Amino acid sequence: MKLLLDHELNLGDADMSNVDDFPKISVVTVVFNGEKFIERAIQSVLSQNYHNLQYIIIDGGSTDGTVDVIKKYEDKLYFWVSEKDKGISDAFNKGIAKASGDVIGLLNSDDWYENNVFYKIAEAYKKNNKCVIHGRVRFWSDENTPYYEVGGNDEIMDRLMSVMHPTVFVPKEIYDRYGVFDLVYKRAMDYELILRFKKRGVCFSYIDEVVANMARGGVSDCHWFATQKEVFVIREKHGIASIKNFFWVVSDVIKIFIRQNLEKAGFDRAVSFYRKIFSRLDKVKL
Repeated sequence: MKLLLDHELNLGDADMSNVDDFPKISVVTVVFNGEKFIERAIQSVLSQNYHNLQYIIIDGGSTDGTVDVIKKYEDKLYFWVSEKDKGISDAFNKGIAKASGDVIGLLNSDDWYENNVFYKIAEAYKKNNKCVIHGRVRFWSDENTPYYEVGGNDEIMDRLMSVMHPTVFVPKEIYDRYGVFDLVYKRAMDYELILRFKKRGVCFSYIDEVVANMARGGVSDCHWFATQKEVFVIREKHGIASIKNFFWVVSDVIKIFIRQNLEKAGFDRAVSFYRKIFSRLDKVKL
């Protein structure tokens, strides 16, 4: 998980001769009492060495040392605030409202971007600036152990959350046209947002490389049954047939139950094999 310094970054094939031609990328990080992880998230953004970056942090009124960490980097931030909000969706919406970038990425405080990925996002945006950009995500079982990667497939969004939200970068005009997060949803708000875009005919552009990293134990993992209940409601809202919807939710509940019990027992290899089987069945890129 080593973050590269500016002079260590490998910019690959990025053409730096016309830096001003690269789109402005806004990144919004939301956090509440995230002192343990927030610095890793911040450094993963600032170490990208991307010259047209706007970084925004929305803190929900943390009572630990989170604000002190943010202040260490405030000279590099476009905007930050620490105040009470109505939850994750509200915090992200505040950040999106402040953002003026051509394309906007959203990063939770316990997630972090892969090194040297913003230029790849920029190149994808330049090829088609009307599409939602997304890529692969790497999951970590602990501080030093990556154990699984998964890609994305927007064609099966009806069936499951097949676009990995930490990897998603959305052109600002798509938010302006189709709206931001619905505060009604507390756990599956990212699924509702991305499914809404898909149902409105927004195109998706996939990068088959790791864009973001996630640690196990997020909101969806910790409250998976409540998340599935929201997913059912979201699918109904967007016109997905009730019989299919019910079958998919039951199937997902069974799969999640088995996976989490394998993880609790420490069978990470079995979990990886189990995920590969169902990823193929679900047609999610590995």
